[in-house]
Amino acid sequence: MKILILITIFLALPLMAQEKPRTIDFTQPLIGVDGKVIPASTTDPTPVTLGQIVHLALNSKVEGDDPDKGFERGALAARLYTCKACELGKEDGALVIKHIKAVFGADVQYATFPLLDPVTYKKVTP
Repeated sequence: MKILILITIFLALPLMAQEKPRTIDFTQPLIGVDGKVIPASTTDPTPVTLGQIVHLALNSKVEGDDPDKGFERGALAARLYTCKACELGKEDGALVIKHIKAVFGADVQYATFPLLDPVTYKKVTP
């Protein structure tokens, strides 16, 4: 009986360890290091959203991208652009972060990564 219980636990461990997709609001404005909303530009005070950054990043060519996966990246970008409660799985999250790293600088990375993966990326409080 003990062996049966141990086998059951052993087989169930990989299922319990699987990370659930995170639900993210991609319409949320990005907050800069100064604690203020990041504007679209110096002349346009409209807040930049997480979805806008993700959309721009996924639609940019990045070294190592499979050209045959362009449609899928575009579809993901379109899905996330204005989504208020989207699930983002581990693979899609890694793809988004890879593209943001390649396209944007440190300030945008600092504003977006904790929203996309709060376990790995934590904001520093001054």
